[in-house]
Amino acid sequence: SSWLPLSFNTINVISSSSEFQSIHSWLPLIKSVKSGNLFPSKPNIDITSSSYLFYPYLTLWIYGLMAWFIGLKGVITLSIVIFPVCSFYLLYRIFSRQLSEMWSIAISLTCILAFSGWPFRSFLAGVIKGLSISELTTIQPLEITHYPFPSLSVFIFLLLFYMSTKNKKLSLTKITVFTCLWGLYSQIHAVDALYGLAFWFIYFPIQLFRQSGKQLDKTFIETIGYQVL
Repeated sequence: SSWLPLSFNTINVISSSSEFQSIHSWLPLIKSVKSGNLFPSKPNIDITSSSYLFYPYLTLWIYGLMAWFIGLKGVITLSIVIFPVCSFYLLYRIFSRQLSEMWSIAISLTCILAFSGWPFRSFLAGVIKGLSISELTTIQPLEITHYPFPSLSVFIFLLLFYMSTKNKKLSLTKITVFTCLWGLYSQIHAVDALYGLAFWFIYFPIQLFRQSGKQLDKTFIETIGYQVL
């Protein structure tokens, strides 16, 4: 890994599949979008080649726009610093609704400080076995710093989750807006969108039911029907 200082050569260095994908798969697509091709198909061969494929186009457009404004170095800085910090803050705000400040910070850090190629269970096993620091330590980016996934996708997911679960009265307009946003999230990360939509279609009927005085009236049924349609 060329970004590592020479003094780290004696420490275990791991290059994860996420890091490889960020550099060799997603970065060429981002460069192609930056050059004006909104539907890139062969960015490694011809950045002008265009075709509609099953890509998370909204993610690519966001990154392409950011690269156009602040350059690729700025995009990488946002991905490895700003988005993860914002994700940590959102996690803290979400957990702090039910937990103390100390527990909220601890659990949020545990969620953020994860490495794809260095399981926490293996680390604990090494500590118990009494392995040296050089054998226990790995030099690689945090999983959440890889771009565009999960750096941007996790941040937007947490932002949507935080906003949609605010303790405010639900209205048809608010429910419809968040249904559309969770659906649009499929163009950020298709798999995470399934989790988000499943959560939303469980969460808002329960909240609406409580809000209506636990009555299954016509308005309640119509509201759910509109969202499904």
